[in-house]
Amino acid sequence: KDLFHSPRAAEARSLLVGLPDKRPGAPNGYREEWSYAAGSGCSEQEFESFVSQLKSKGCSQEALFGRNEALMREDPMTALASTLQAMKENVDTRSRSSILSTEMMNLPANANCEEIEKMISSSASPKDKSLVDSCRFILFGKWAESDPAGAANHIMAEPEKYKPDFIFPIAEAVAD
Repeated sequence: KDLFHSPRAAEARSLLVGLPDKRPGAPNGYREEWSYAAGSGCSEQEFESFVSQLKSKGCSQEALFGRNEALMREDPMTALASTLQAMKENVDTRSRSSILSTEMMNLPANANCEEIEKMISSSASPKDKSLVDSCRFILFGKWAESDPAGAANHIMAEPEKYKPDFIFPIAEAVAD
């Protein structure tokens, strides 16, 4: 990952794009992992050019997920909207099952958690219910760090929507 954040990042991305196609049936994991790292180190201008050169949908999606993880610290609403849109494409990649939780862990303290939860609720597919639940668990814990009453009230206002377990990260944040 450090290479893709170094002064030689552009060269490293160029080498990644230039790798020969994988053998049929061979795993694509290392390329996806490197694409994720490369995406996280790209500026917005570099990113579009880099992704357009990738040969695999999986690698392109991983680069986007990496970019969105980095963007989460600065503009969580844009990063999350981009990730949720990409997830609708149902490309099965190495980090698809963990990206929402990873993004929630990177939420800045001033994030609008209520709006983020609404975005997650309105965009999530039934197929991704367990992913969304894991994401919400982290989100409510982050929300409770700055506004425990707001997080708890949000859950209690819609008991049919939220499992009772969602109160645990709030209680934990308050207890710390």
